[in-house]
Amino acid sequence: MMNKAAEIRQRLDDLLLTHYHQLNTPGIFKGKMGACLYFFQAFHHQNDPRFGKAAESTLHEVYSFVHQNPVPTYFDNGLAGIA
Repeated sequence: MMNKAAEIRQRLDDLLLTHYHQLNTPGIFKGKMGACLYFFQAFHHQNDPRFGKAAESTLHEVYSFVHQNPVPTYFDNGLAGIA
């Protein structure tokens, strides 16, 4: 039986895996790069291929977005946070 913290993490993982494509900014704090970093860490610790696939997909989306749109240079939601 899972403890409460593990149950909450599982629910958050499921929510993020289901909805990460809806993030509309590339940044690290509020956008796809933050989700990407989380997915890579989750894949490393849990060895769940869903996280590896989501991490690679999100990274591709971030780089596609950056090449197609003007992105500010600041850290929280700009290029400095992505780099």
